[in-house]
Amino acid sequence: MERVKIETQRFGTLDADPAEILHFDGLPGFPDARRFLLREHDTSSVFGWLICADQELAFVVTDPFQFFPAYQPELGPHHLCAVGASEPGPLELLCIADVRDGAVHLNLAAPLLIDAHTRRGAQVILETGNHPTRAPVRPR
Repeated sequence: MERVKIETQRFGTLDADPAEILHFDGLPGFPDARRFLLREHDTSSVFGWLICADQELAFVVTDPFQFFPAYQPELGPHHLCAVGASEPGPLELLCIADVRDGAVHLNLAAPLLIDAHTRRGAQVILETGNHPTRAPVRPR
């Protein structure tokens, strides 16, 4: 299968195996953003990049449990269905980070759910719990 080339201003040209591409049905506010590549920021960072292959768009992402170990998002069957999963097996949960003015906040109300087997992802809007959209991250 032919490699995927992604042209970006921030990262230059990225070369990816088609099996690395994550497929979303769009994201809130970005309905045409459907194919993404997940990349580390660097090997020593807990942050990574979710880079769109369809348009000039990238999000800083991280594992929310690194900063909020008690975080317990309630995922319903419709959330699992959105990524093609029938049970919460090998699912990865990431949160989009907002990095501004030296401060970092995580959107705990709308995490990204990714199924490694189906290579499908979705940003899920949590209906229960009191999860903030801008939870401040304290330095570790």
